[in-house]
Amino acid sequence: MKLYDLHVHTGLSSCADPGANITDYCAAAAENGLEIIGFADHAWDKAIAGASPWYAPQDYERLSARKAEAEAVTGIKVLLGAEAEMAAGVLAFTGHAASLVDYIICPHSHTHMKGFVLPSDCTTFEKHADYLVKSFYSLCVHPLAKYIFGIAHPMYPVGVGEEELEEIYSHITDAQLEFICAAAAKSGLALELNTSSVSHHSCDGKPNPAYARFFAAAKNAGCDFFLGSDKHECIPAGEKDVFFDAPQMMEALGLEESDFQNALERAQAALEAADTKDEKGFASAALKRAQIRLRVAQQK
Repeated sequence: MKLYDLHVHTGLSSCADPGANITDYCAAAAENGLEIIGFADHAWDKAIAGASPWYAPQDYERLSARKAEAEAVTGIKVLLGAEAEMAAGVLAFTGHAASLVDYIICPHSHTHMKGFVLPSDCTTFEKHADYLVKSFYSLCVHPLAKYIFGIAHPMYPVGVGEEELEEIYSHITDAQLEFICAAAAKSGLALELNTSSVSHHSCDGKPNPAYARFFAAAKNAGCDFFLGSDKHECIPAGEKDVFFDAPQMMEALGLEESDFQNALERAQAALEAADTKDEKGFASAALKRAQIRLRVAQQK
């Protein structure tokens, strides 16, 4: 299988190892045979009000600091993207911000940020589940979805334990999963197989059955998928890197290489757009990426 990783954090993300850098990541990725690596550092558009104190310093403009280091990389193709945010219904980027990066992935489930992403009144498992379902759907139908490559760790409530995950999913019906996955398929948003999230709730190589329900529904709805490690530090040589268990995770979830092909082609198209854009061409490159994504969705 052709492996690519579109969810990697450098030291520009406040939650990452301050020493995490593009050069080290790319050297390790190339050595392990990755074709494409994408850096998706956290970002909140300063034109959007409501940033938390943690998000406020992490604007899109700061991400330009990655460009010189990325241009010096050889042996692997590099994309410079961003992980946006959806907090309590607010999508924290504009079309201009999208034009400053090669691609955007966006989560809806940073629900460990209570009172910011997860509303303060969501104090029960049932309400947490309701928020996940509604925020996922809202992201799929949002007017700015045309700028989004895919959804990061979809329907995964970040920060919960095994029992909490199962309790939350006990309040999500199969019909709800079918409905929101149909919306994702219609929008053309790819869904991340986040190897960090899946491995965190796996036992003996088998993913958590509750979370596996979501992937089964997404597969049945005809959704596209993409691979992301969600790394926040470069894994030292010789240490276990769960990202490379992705093929086994895919098989366990009932996914096939073909389910990831459209996203790979879109990533390759984003590389072409990145190669052709210049300081005056950011907006046209972003539009090109949106048009490519819509064409793929229309062909399904």
